Amino acid sequence: TRKQEVHHWNYNIGHELDVIVLERADHYFLHRFIEYDQSVMMYRTKNGELLDTKEKHFNYFQSLKN
Repeated sequence: TRKQEVHHWNYNIGHELDVIVLERADHYFLHRFIEYDQSVMMYRTKNGELLDTKEKHFNYFQSLKN
């Protein structure tokens, strides 16, 4: 919907459609706390932890929201 956006947690080949659907505000919020690591084509937390699974990515987002 217009209020939802997809978040690509992994930009490696084979993960193009493996996304997390978030509300637009939540997507913007999440990007304030992660940094893209081009060498592995995934995101890291501001503390450097690699979010290398969809589950880690989602759990990290949930921890930020609590």
